[in-house]
Amino acid sequence: MVAAGAIGWALHVAPDRPPVIAEPVPVRVQTSPARSMLDIGDARIESDPDTAFTVTRPDGGVVIAMARGKLALEVGKRGARPPLIVRAGDTDVVVVGTRFTVDYGDGRGEVAVHVTEGAVRVVHLQEQTRIAAGQAWRTGVGLVAAADARPQPPAPMPNESSTPPTPTTPTTPTTPTTIAAAPEVLRDHRAAAPDVLHDRKPAVPEAPVPAPSPPRVAAAPARQTGDAARPRIVAPPDPHVDLRAAIRAQPVEPALDVGVRNAAGAVTRYYEIAAHHSGDEASQAFYSIAVIRHFKLGDSTDALQALDQYVRRFPGGKEYRAALWLRVRILCLDKLDDRCRAAAYTYLHQAPDTPAAHIAELITQAE
Repeated sequence: MVAAGAIGWALHVAPDRPPVIAEPVPVRVQTSPARSMLDIGDARIESDPDTAFTVTRPDGGVVIAMARGKLALEVGKRGARPPLIVRAGDTDVVVVGTRFTVDYGDGRGEVAVHVTEGAVRVVHLQEQTRIAAGQAWRTGVGLVAAADARPQPPAPMPNESSTPPTPTTPTTPTTPTTIAAAPEVLRDHRAAAPDVLHDRKPAVPEAPVPAPSPPRVAAAPARQTGDAARPRIVAPPDPHVDLRAAIRAQPVEPALDVGVRNAAGAVTRYYEIAAHHSGDEASQAFYSIAVIRHFKLGDSTDALQALDQYVRRFPGGKEYRAALWLRVRILCLDKLDDRCRAAAYTYLHQAPDTPAAHIAELITQAE
């Protein structure tokens, strides 16, 4: 009996089992009102204020699921490891080593991706798009900017020197110099407009040296001396100051006059018109909602929402181009960022024959 018991005990000993390796616990991040930096080893993540996201590591990869806000990432080369994926709603940004930003706004609308180094693959609604350095992508628009879009220098005027004038419009370098070498590169990756623009002055050469006279001006009167004999050297103005001044100078289609002095009351009246009418009347009323909210009520967020609703409801409507330009004005006077450039790109392609089209083109090329 003792032997039988010993044999039975031996037969019922649990076999060796491989150790269970628990999946890393998801890291949930909710940023404070200030910008923050998170180093997860595979990547450095810089987040704008009020940004929420979760980091998980399924099967050796990295998934950063955004709830809202904006992230700037510096991802090291992953080699044979699974890629790092930034997930914003139904959009995946797949990378194997690069620098880029993903802007998900309030977590309910569009996604904007801007690559500053390397390349990423954007997967949206089963469609894949490769975004290279200097390019950007936006939901509903697709590829919105390219690094090689450079303005051509203007031709010399009849009485000017043959020396090419300094370009007066900004160009986008193939490799952004602001990302060059510093370890804190993520903190300086965005080419945003300075807070105080009017303090910047155009660079003027201290001692311009007369260029050799070309053959076509060799017969200039010999009595011209001093300043009159020197070639004109055009110094580039500050592109940000010029762009904002040019944006403000463009007229905005006015709101429909409904005889209501109170701005909030006028908005209510516009909604009533839009609800009970169609065609041009409804189009004008809906556009007027955005105008009053922005200029009279000072609520740019609601104005942008009204413009987005207008574009979806009245594609090609009477105020369609005016709505697109108002969107450019609101976004670009606030910040010359990817959302601003995407809005300018859309306007440029929808209204290429308008006076504001040239301004929109300069915005798409600005850094």
